[in-house]
Amino acid sequence: MKESNNTDKVSIIIPTHNRLNLLKRALASCFNQTWPNIEIIVVNDGSKDGTREYLDSLNNITVFHNEAPKGGPYSRNLGAKYATGVFISFLDDDDELLHEKVERQMIWFKKNPESNTGVLTCDMLAVRPDKEFIIENRKRGNVYRDLLQKYCVQGIHTMLIRREVFETSGGFDLKLESNQEYDLMIRMAEKTAFDFLPEVLAKVYLTPGQISLNFRKKRDGTIAFIRKNKARYKAEGFVFYLREMARLWGIVTVYQFSVWFGVRFYRLVFP
Repeated sequence: MKESNNTDKVSIIIPTHNRLNLLKRALASCFNQTWPNIEIIVVNDGSKDGTREYLDSLNNITVFHNEAPKGGPYSRNLGAKYATGVFISFLDDDDELLHEKVERQMIWFKKNPESNTGVLTCDMLAVRPDKEFIIENRKRGNVYRDLLQKYCVQGIHTMLIRREVFETSGGFDLKLESNQEYDLMIRMAEKTAFDFLPEVLAKVYLTPGQISLNFRKKRDGTIAFIRKNKARYKAEGFVFYLREMARLWGIVTVYQFSVWFGVRFYRLVFP
């Protein structure tokens, strides 16, 4: 592939906290990208497991160290603040990008220079201890109302985002204990169109101990999300508002029962 220029640059941003072995796997998936114009930014969120020393030994990435843990949203925002790419891609330290992910998405943008798309997604392979399955992201155009009704675009690492869209949307909300990604997508969808590549280009690992299975945080984060976005739902009409509030509070109830009865109950509702 011919040499890229500044309009082709992609910044991959990885927050990490005390998961050095997993971080090495995530970084390897970035080093193996086939797109030539990439910068890798890692924000070490107060790790105490040798992550700092390992990152400081590398000379082909940009590293920031939080002296004390400040959380994933803060770390992602910090990385984005100093990113120099026109596009940004977020990756959690326990997930992977398939080696052509950035290239395939950048080729799409190059082929559609007049598109008003600011977020391009792809499908992802989800890996759990008990099974593997594909999660499809197949939403196109104005997805704002669709997102209000359902978490219909999943996986921050599936997205290639125009940096200006991320910045004008305000970045990740540090006040939310969960749903930060969902909340950001809704705000981005207010400003830009979404599109997708119908290909598996990313991999997510779902393991015990993740925020996805921390039901107290998910409960509290969902309540905060409801309170923050209530006006958005009301603006879509009274019937829409009542229906979606019932759905969201139903999810809060599931999380509360999952706090009491654990993952088995949660899997009964969300297999």
